[in-house]
Amino acid sequence: MEGDPTLRLRVFDLNCWAIRYLSKRRQERVRLIGNMLCREGFDLVLLQEVWSEQDYSDLKVKLGGCYPFSHYFRRSPGSSSTSTSPT
Repeated sequence: MEGDPTLRLRVFDLNCWAIRYLSKRRQERVRLIGNMLCREGFDLVLLQEVWSEQDYSDLKVKLGGCYPFSHYFRRSPGSSSTSTSPT
């Protein structure tokens, strides 16, 4: 409809391939992903294959200022979401 406000939602979805003991350069990859996400300013971030809870915790700390809301799906290990607003 004419005159309706436009909703802009920037979504980032990535298979991080951060499988502990299997993925080469896993910690470097997770660190670089965190750096990029801080710069880009997405509204919603969906990450798969972040299998290590330590990797998730590191990302949560690094991204806490930009993405204050996050969730690690323990029933579906390796999946997480972060966002600028509650989801």
